[in-house]
Amino acid sequence: MRFLVDAQLPPSLVYWFRAKNCDALHVFELDRLAADDFQIWQLASSIAACIVTKDKDFIRFKAQSKGPQVLWLNVGNCSNSDLLAQLEQQWDTVYSELIGGADLIEMIRL
Repeated sequence: MRFLVDAQLPPSLVYWFRAKNCDALHVFELDRLAADDFQIWQLASSIAACIVTKDKDFIRFKAQSKGPQVLWLNVGNCSNSDLLAQLEQQWDTVYSELIGGADLIEMIRL
């Protein structure tokens, strides 16, 4: 599984995904920090990646077109370590849903 991590999320998230044996890229690595949401959407589609984001705009895109999978980290403002802890706690469920073909997964703070 491949993930494209959006600009407002820490690059360390890429390393977390890679430790889970997933392919992951941050928009920073691709020199796309200034890209708008639609450009990120197109990029994720072109590389067959799931967008990992805190941005609600991608939900609107999902409603309008098929496009890539979206993992929406709806956890509010939190530290990077708390974000990673939340993801770790919910990873088995999130991953199962993604592998099962879910188009949009909303991960909330537990």
